[in-house]
Amino acid sequence: MPNKQPVDLEEAVIEHQGLVKSIVKRFSVSAFDRDDLMQAGFMGLIDALRGFDPAKGYAFSTYATPFILGAIRKELISHRLVPISRHFRQIVKKVQSSSPLLSLEDLALSCETTPENIVLALNYQSHVIPLDEERLEEIPYYGDWTVSLKEELAGFSAENRQIFQLNFFRHRTQKQIAKIMGISQASVSRRLQKMVSLLVK
Repeated sequence: MPNKQPVDLEEAVIEHQGLVKSIVKRFSVSAFDRDDLMQAGFMGLIDALRGFDPAKGYAFSTYATPFILGAIRKELISHRLVPISRHFRQIVKKVQSSSPLLSLEDLALSCETTPENIVLALNYQSHVIPLDEERLEEIPYYGDWTVSLKEELAGFSAENRQIFQLNFFRHRTQKQIAKIMGISQASVSRRLQKMVSLLVK
């Protein structure tokens, strides 16, 4: 949009990495599958960063969560993974049986959970990206991760940093990256898996 300020995607992803991690941690999957979900979540985050308009007045975390969830859901469906833990299924059931007139905060109190989990439950049960605007409130942001993405990226080789940037910040496919870097697609896939695995530890 012409009125929007340009976004430094790399800096923005570093700033909001905690949101992706906090969402992925709510899914009951293996460590290997979690790496795939992190990659998908970062893609959803980048889509949200490209479309976010702060002039509309709502928090970025609220706007971005459906994008991240949508990308993760596609990844889950493509691999036919178990989508959510038993605990989260119970939250979904509580939300489904609650009054639709309750605010996000009241729903969280009623279900004895966080507003963020309520947003996740609303998205899971509705299977649509947009949220009810009356329930759009700021989601608690989990930014106190001990490992900085920026520091981790600095620890990668120059070639691996380029692969990471091509994949997450320039939206290139693994096939395209392999051609650019002059290596096999399998090598690109292995490197991305390893880098994401290191980032989420």
